Parts: sequence; C-alpha cells; structure tokens
Amino acid sequence: MQAAAAALAVAGVMLAVSDAGAENAATDFPVGVDDVALKFTPETIEISTGDTVVWDFTGSTTVHNVVSENVVAADENWEKFATAPASTGQFRYTFNAVGEYEYVCDLHRVQGMVGKVTVVDGPVATPTATPDKTPRPLVTATPSVVAAAPTRDTPAPTGAAAADKTAPALTKVSGARSGKTAARIKWTLSETAALTIKFTKGTKSTKVLRTVRLAGRPGTSAVTVRGAKLTSGRYTVQIEARDRAGNRSTARTTVRIGR
Repeated sequence: MQAAAAALAVAGVMLAVSDAGAENAATDFPVGVDDVALKFTPETIEISTGDTVVWDFTGSTTVHNVVSENVVAADENWEKFATAPASTGQFRYTFNAVGEYEYVCDLHRVQGMVGKVTVVDGPVATPTATPDKTPRPLVTATPSVVAAAPTRDTPAPTGAAAADKTAPALTKVSGARSGKTAARIKWTLSETAALTIKFTKGTKSTKVLRTVRLAGRPGTSAVTVRGAKLTSGRYTVQIEARDRAGNRSTARTTVRIGR
C-alpha cells in the first residue's frame, strides 16, 4: 500500500509539472501584411515573455521589412533587429523581456507602416493560427543582418519615381535646448521624405547615441528628442532625408542638452 501511494504521489507530481510546462509553453504569434493599406496585421500585439512573433510576408506583392524603432533597456538585441527586404518568407524574433517594442517597415515609413509588440509577464490570449498552412521558407533575422547591410535602401523605383533624380532639399536645420534633458530639432523640407536623425557626443565622436526615424512632410517641422544616453553636454546632430525614389540629402547642426 505504501509503495502504491508513493507511486501515485510521484505520478501526481509529474502530472503537475507536465501541466505547468504546458501552461508556460512558448507560443508563436503571427503578423501579416496588408499590401493595399500598407499596414502590418495586426499593428499591435500583446504576448508573454518567451513568446515569438513571426512576421509572414508570404503572398505579398510588395517588398517589406521589419526594423526596430526603439531601445528596450532589458533587451539590448532589439535595437539591432532588422530584416532584409523581402516579399516572401517568415522572420522571427523571440521576446524574453517585458516591455514595449516598436518597429517599422523602413521601405514604407512615409506611409506610416508601423507596429508594436507589448510583452507582459503573464498569460495572454492564444493567437489564431496562420491561415495558410503551406510550408514556406524560414528566414531568421539576427543583428548580423544590420552589419551586412548598414544602409537600408528602398527597392529600385519604377514609373514616375524612377525619373526623379532630385534630392529633397533639407534646409534651416537648427537645434535648441529643451528643458534639462531634451533637445528640440527644427528643419525645413521641400518634399515628403523619410527622416533619420542621429545624435553623437561632441564634434569628433562617431558613436551614435540616439537615432530617431520619422516621416517628414513638406514645410517647417520640429521634434523634441530625449533619451537615457543623452546626458548633459554638446551634441552633433545629423539629419538624413530620403524620398520615395531613393534620393538623399543630409544636414548637420549642434545642440546642447542640460546645463
């Protein structure tokens, strides 16, 4: 009797462990693309730590990519995450730290193709299965993708865009202190373009401490930038403007943050 009871107790423990493992099993969450609206579907998603997001471009008629858009202190790899432009295949990233992870299709930044993954420390609703069960190639994006392709170019333009050889005019670029912990950058742009703003400390350093990407509109605009790495001191700010045809222009200014 004692031996039988012991066996049942062990079986109970094993069952409990098995159930717990099933509850904590990592899950794949699918994210597709809408080529007409130029959106990720869904645009926002909530997952648990340890889950994986799978961006699926299979069946797309347009080239897309996935590029990290923010810094998450608990996951240093996220800042470097970028996939190669593609119109097919899957791209995966496993999220092991709580936080909000923002990303963008860098090829359709101007059109507002953005997304966000919120990672929580607890259970979430199980995602619906991907509608297409056809086997497809798997592409695992790693930080090395960035090293292999330091510049993120759009595909070769076609039609009217191919005839555009004029770079967007980026003028009247200036920087001003904003409070004690931020800087306000101002510029004038001649046409719609994707803007990349980079901060480096002083005038000689090449180490980028803060990068901001946004869709620029014709006319005069400004943005206030702050970040944990932007401590008191003087910074060099470089702005790059890229239009839909791939034409680029750059401008620089300096700004002081803090006292």
